[in-house]
Amino acid sequence: MVIKICVQCGETFEAKRSDAKYCSKKCRQVFSTRKIRGTKNVKICLICGTEFSTNGKRQYCSEQCSEIAHRINTDHGSFKRAEMYNNDDGSWDD
Repeated sequence: MVIKICVQCGETFEAKRSDAKYCSKKCRQVFSTRKIRGTKNVKICLICGTEFSTNGKRQYCSEQCSEIAHRINTDHGSFKRAEMYNNDDGSWDD
């Protein structure tokens, strides 16, 4: 057995395998969860152009922008970047 340092908690442990990285199943799960949640993509909202972080497939920064996109899709037949929806009062520029 080899003495190693756990990459999650920093404790030393006796590794049964030469490629072991974690002292326990719990440390492996915590490290994996933090790695997944910590990896976020920075995207630009298709409606307002605001930069936002996501770890999913979101295209819009907020529920409001998502609703606007839905209206554009249903009212105008196809999605166009919302230059038409630029007014502060929420009205359309046709």
